[in-house]
Order: sequence, then structure tokens, then C-alpha cells
Amino acid sequence: MTTKALKNRALAAQGCLYIAAVLLLFASCSKDADLVEDDPVEEPAIVITSDVQQSHFADQTDAAAVTFTAAETWTASVAEVAVTKSATKTWTASTATAPATKSSADIPAWITVSPLSGTAGSNTLTVGLQPNDTDADRAAKITIESGGEQKDVTVTQKATTADGQQYVKTYDVYVFERIHSLYETDASYAHTRGYWKNGNFVDLSSAFDGVIDVAVRGDHVYAVGFKRSATTSGNVHAVYWHNGTAITLPETLGFNIATCIDVQTTFEGVNVYIGGSEWEPNSSSSVVYKYWVSRNNSNFVSYKVSFRGHYKPHTIRAVGNDLYIANDWEVLKNGVSASGYVSSVDAMEVSDGDIYWNGIDGSSHSFGVWKNGQQLLSNLDGSNYVAGDARKGLAIYGNDVYQAGIRITTSVLESGYWKNNTFNALFSYPPVSDGSSSANGFPAHFNEIADLAVVDGNVFAFTMDSSNGYYTRDHKVYKNGLLFQTIRECNLGYINNINQFAVVPKSSTRTW
Repeated sequence: MTTKALKNRALAAQGCLYIAAVLLLFASCSKDADLVEDDPVEEPAIVITSDVQQSHFADQTDAAAVTFTAAETWTASVAEVAVTKSATKTWTASTATAPATKSSADIPAWITVSPLSGTAGSNTLTVGLQPNDTDADRAAKITIESGGEQKDVTVTQKATTADGQQYVKTYDVYVFERIHSLYETDASYAHTRGYWKNGNFVDLSSAFDGVIDVAVRGDHVYAVGFKRSATTSGNVHAVYWHNGTAITLPETLGFNIATCIDVQTTFEGVNVYIGGSEWEPNSSSSVVYKYWVSRNNSNFVSYKVSFRGHYKPHTIRAVGNDLYIANDWEVLKNGVSASGYVSSVDAMEVSDGDIYWNGIDGSSHSFGVWKNGQQLLSNLDGSNYVAGDARKGLAIYGNDVYQAGIRITTSVLESGYWKNNTFNALFSYPPVSDGSSSANGFPAHFNEIADLAVVDGNVFAFTMDSSNGYYTRDHKVYKNGLLFQTIRECNLGYINNINQFAVVPKSSTRTW
């Protein structure tokens, strides 16, 4: 074979190999294409069907609901996020957050999200907001997790209203005087049969001969006390009242009285807890201490409770699944003594599972404040004193303890309150020498704090000005030391009666 023929044969062979390689490549691509077309498309585990970026004005309290579908069971968590201003002057939520939480108790106080878990299928999260009076925009991130995936929804609330105005939170003030005796029946005690709201008296005399305790939750007012029998002489009935409707509580003996109330709001409904006592008429030795419970608007059921000392319960608090009841000598948690037998318990509060109470130390005989049995504040009387209504002026806010009282030095008498161990004076009085002084040389009558409330970090003080004697008719509420409201002609009687008040942010829920 000639050289030229050999070259031609080689070129032909190379051409065949090239064609074969091209055909093989096309076959491979075709096969890969077939494989891609045959692979199923994976559906996302979470599909959010509502806006993932929500923006609301400062006075808007109903945020848009979050709707989504989930392929499996799911959980939701909420965390505060920073709000930063971009160069274009629009507000955006930063992705840097604190760890989210699935506990409703740890969600930022200004936003509510419910529910926090659920099953596969279509779901809706209800989102609520508190009015924003913080002078700054704020945002929270809602994270939904299901099937190993997570999706985020950001809710931003502006610091201004739709017309560009700063939102200013307003408060309702409720004041009432507990009746001092079951036998205060004449017209001069008419003020003990109702309460004041923002200085206006609400008459409950059709339901009560005496109001003893009141609770406020949002726009709902709850009261307890007693009503004398219209048919049986000497009998007294325990009465519960809510927004215009009164009922007589279940009883077994002829003399019943309701002395304290707490109201617990849950996702399921409203639970009402009432403390009191009952006994046979003219037989105080047969007294029985008790409490009544209504869960989710059901009928009241009564239970007996045993205290050391013959005193009716004056405070009841329901926190989670625990029930706390206090009388003048003891604090009970779920029926078991949490305080031991102490010289006195004048006021009791519960915060984050901790029990606070004030009263007289049996060893030093001085007034103090205790937390879970350990004394926090001591010797608040002596040169200082906590007398009359001020003993009821105990408030807890976060980790801070507030107690109303008076501090006396050689040069000044100060009326105010302790915040932890620091005294904050609201009123100061120098010694007097005109014959109107008390034994220590200071005015015998002055502006005394009868009760305290700490709401949104603001300290509200209810004062009774007795500078002109015990029957002064105008009383005042101070917010952070500045006059907030005057209650005119309220006719609250003696300073030593138990006068209390509540400060409730409008369109919100608070305890007093």
C-alpha cells in the first residue's frame, strides 16, 4: 500500500472515531436530560400566603394575621429585632436578633402571637400590638419552623400615628375605699359602695352594702363584697360583680363575706378567684376561711382554706397553676404555708414565681419587706415609719421593690417611697412650732401616700392630703412625682381606712 493510501486510511479512521465520540456525547446528554425530566419537584415545607413584611402605625393594635401552609407540624418563635434607618430614609428591620423563644411568657411585651405551634395544613397566626409610646420604631421577627425549614415574617410598628403625631399613652385611674366595718350603714359610708374611675364615682349600691376589693382587666371591672339579706335578719351574703351583673356566691352558712379577688386571663377564657369567709350568725367561733373559683366563665365552686390566726384573707393571686392567699399573719401557696407564722402580713404580691410581702418583723418589731422568706428591706420605721394605708403601698416591677412610707430626720419629714433601699421623697415638711405639730415637732397632718402602682416603669402614687384634717375631700395621683389627676369630692374617710387604686393603660390588660 502506498504511503498516500495509508494516510487516507488513517484519516478515515480518525473521522470515524470523531463521529462515534460525538454520537456518544449526544446520547449521554439525552440520557441526562431524561433523568432531569424524571426527577420530582420538591415542595417547600412552609408556604407563607400573607405579607412577610408588615408595617403598622403607633396606635394600631391589630396587626394583619400571618397565614401559611405547613407540610408537617410546626412551631413559631418571636424575637425583637433592631430597626435601622437606611440611606433612603426608609426603616428596615435588622437580621441581628436575640434568640427567639417559643414561650409566650418571653415574647416582647408589646407584641402577642398566638398560637405558637400547630399541625400540618393551613394555619393562621393572630398578632396583637400594644400602642407604641417609646419615641422609636420597633420590630419583631416571627420565625415559623416545619420540616427542617424556617420562614420569617417581620412586624414593624412605627413611633408615630398615620398623621405623623407622636403617640402618647393614656391611663385610667381607679380608686376605691374598702369598707372598714360591716356595720357602717348610714349615708356617710355611701362611698364604700362603689369606686371612682378618673374622678367619677360609679355607684354599686344596688349590688353591695359594702365593696371590699376590686380588680381591673382592660375595660372590665370586677368587684367583691357583701350584701345584707333582705329576708333573713342578720344574714350577710358574699357578692361578686362584673360590669353591671352581680351574683351571690355559693354558701353553706348564714354569714358570708368576699374579701379579695384576682382575675386571670388566658387564651381559653377568664378565671376568677375570690377569697373570703363564712360563719353562723352570732357565732364567730364557727368561722370558715374559703375561696371561690370560676374557670372559663363556669359556675363558682368553693374550697376551704386553713390559716394560722383568726383573720380573713385580704389578698389572693393566681399565677400559672399556683394560687397564693394571704391573711394578716400568713401567706399560703396552694394551701401550704410559704411564709411561716409571722407577726403580720399587710400586703402580698407575686412576680415571676417569687412571693413578696410586707409587715412587722417578729424579732425586731420593725416594718420590712420579704421575698420568699428572706428580708429585703428592714427597719422601715423607727426614725422612719410606714403607717396606716402606706402599709398597703407595696409594688413590684421587674426586680425592683417599691414600698410607700415616710422618712424623718431632725430637719425634715419626707413622704414618699423606697425603691429597693433608696428613699424617693415626693413631699417634704419642715418642723413647725405653731401648736399644730405632732409629738416629734413636724406637722400632724400632711400629704401621705396611701398606695403605689408601677406601670410601664412609671411610678404612680395615690396621696391623701390630710393637711386640713382627716376629712379632706380632694385626693391626688402623682406620676413620677408630677401631678397626674385630682379626684375631687371623693369623700374618702379616715386615712387609716384601706384606700387602694389601680392605674390601667387604656386598651391593655394590667393587674393591680
